[in-house]
Amino acid sequence: MSTTRRRTLSAAGVTLCAGLLMGTLAACGDDAGGDSIADKSAKEISDAAQQSLLDAKSLRMAMSGGTGDDGPTAFDLHVDQDGNCSGTFEMGTGKGSFDILKRGDKVWIKADPQFWKATGGPQGEAVSKLLGDKYLVGDANDPQMSDLSSSCNLKELQKEMKSDDDSDDLKKGGKSSVDGQETITIEATDKGEKSTIDVATEGEPYPLKIVNNEDGKKETVLLSDYNKPVTSETPPAGETVDIKELQKQQS
Repeated sequence: MSTTRRRTLSAAGVTLCAGLLMGTLAACGDDAGGDSIADKSAKEISDAAQQSLLDAKSLRMAMSGGTGDDGPTAFDLHVDQDGNCSGTFEMGTGKGSFDILKRGDKVWIKADPQFWKATGGPQGEAVSKLLGDKYLVGDANDPQMSDLSSSCNLKELQKEMKSDDDSDDLKKGGKSSVDGQETITIEATDKGEKSTIDVATEGEPYPLKIVNNEDGKKETVLLSDYNKPVTSETPPAGETVDIKELQKQQS
């Protein structure tokens, strides 16, 4: 599998981690209690948001504003701790787009011709013609599909978040809202890079919106559907091509 595709499939986790790793979890626990999360300090709000995210069984991430240099320009991905996922990636001008679905030990990917031609090398056009409008399906443990499998595992993303010990300059912002949910904003600065995170003030203090500003470029991630199940619907056999068949064609 090409380096470009590996970067593409890990971009969701990288983007999420970059926006959420704001300090450590040392202040979690009793400090997260009280009448309202909005009354806490920036550090306490950040820690509470981190812990809520680490406890989530599933969530949906929707990113926009990516450059497309080392990953997608946009994506919408629903993942859970069992390694299931469903989503869409936009790769930018001339690089195409694709849908991904993982259920159990099977992975499906459906892409447009531009994507296969951009990532498939000399055989990209042949792959595109063979697949047409069908899904490529394979075992998650297949060497050519293993990156797809790992990128859909929320547990792995949460491990990366938990292991990071970076400490940023945090500042409490004002109240706002995301999709009708009231939030409190905290701001972080790390090596000149600024980020904001909107945390829900009602119910669990889930992070709902992350905005990263780097070198004048703004990247936004919306987080939703916490603990909601990833779709269990999979494409019928008549709409798929097994990766083993593709490998035979390429041998």
